[in-house]
Amino acid sequence: CEVKRYAGRGSWHQLLISGNGNRWHPDRLNGWLRQLGIFGQRSYEKRVPEAVFRLSDRQIALLLQHLWATDGTIVPRAKGRGGHGVFYSTNSPGLASDVAALLLRLGIVARISSAKKGNYRPSFFVTVSGATDQRRFLEVVGVFGPRVLQAERLRVVLGRSANTNVDTLPAEDFDRVRELMRARGISHRRMAALRGTAYGGSAHFRFAPSRSVLAEYAVILQDEGLYARANSDLFWDRIVAI
Repeated sequence: CEVKRYAGRGSWHQLLISGNGNRWHPDRLNGWLRQLGIFGQRSYEKRVPEAVFRLSDRQIALLLQHLWATDGTIVPRAKGRGGHGVFYSTNSPGLASDVAALLLRLGIVARISSAKKGNYRPSFFVTVSGATDQRRFLEVVGVFGPRVLQAERLRVVLGRSANTNVDTLPAEDFDRVRELMRARGISHRRMAALRGTAYGGSAHFRFAPSRSVLAEYAVILQDEGLYARANSDLFWDRIVAI
């Protein structure tokens, strides 16, 4: 193939690849894309080729790195302005699911959300949240292209704090905590003192507990079942569609 590169705006460039045959006799890149089953896909039809899922972890990380260089975002936010943004956006729900699956293959948990404006097709976002998974993304997937500087800033910020709002356990686990507290005659105020935290009544139990919080209760209440839940390898998330 002959490749010509044309400069575009900012970090965008256009590549013209010639010598690929035609629709009747596809050759080289044309033939390869058709073989992968991704030739001529519209934006909302895109998928990761099936063959990619048979690649090594290193090759998958390299693919994700370059995907993020196109439609990915890395935004380290200032304190008090929301969580840091590490996400990939696409018009294809299938591609979003594929990217999330590839990330999980590398031990990185991501969530898929969608947003729609007017009569346009919905956009889908594959978001890596929480300090643990974001750090792993930077270490395993890495960054290529114009987002290197943002990635380095995020790496510095993540070294200071951790966000436990992702790998949380079902709020229903607190039902067992309350049951054990009643059985042992421990009030909310007394439990706060035992944990060394400020007393806030029952408001604390309205949120999904982190593993470390549930483990604290398990030790204080001496309950093996709670401790096993806090230290299991199972990742919990809310089902939004089947």
